[in-house]
Amino acid sequence: ETRGRLMIRKLCSHLSPRQLYITVARAIKEEKDLELAQQLVQTFSWVLLTAIETKSLREELLQTAPLDLPGQTGQAAKSELFVELLEAWFHNPVSALALCLWAEQDDFA
Repeated sequence: ETRGRLMIRKLCSHLSPRQLYITVARAIKEEKDLELAQQLVQTFSWVLLTAIETKSLREELLQTAPLDLPGQTGQAAKSELFVELLEAWFHNPVSALALCLWAEQDDFA
C-alpha cells in the first residue's frame, strides 16, 4: 500500500495530476472487480487529500461551485474534476464523503 501511494505521488510529480486523476477515475468506473475499485479509490483519495503533489487538485476542488441536487433549482457551474472523481469515488463511501466535505459540497455529503 505504501509503495502504491509513493508511485501515485511520483506520477503526479511527473505528469499532470489533474489529467492523471480524471483518467484513473474513468478507469475505476469501468472496473469489474469492485474490491479492487474500492482499494484504488481509497489509495488515490489518501494521496489526493494529503500529498503535496496534489495540492493544485485540492485547491481546484475548493473552487468548485455548489452543485444542484435533483429537484433543486439554480444554475451552479459544475466542476468536471469533482464530478469525474465523485462518480468513481462512490466505490468507497468514506472516500466519497471525504471528497464531498473537502469540496464543500455539503448537500452531497
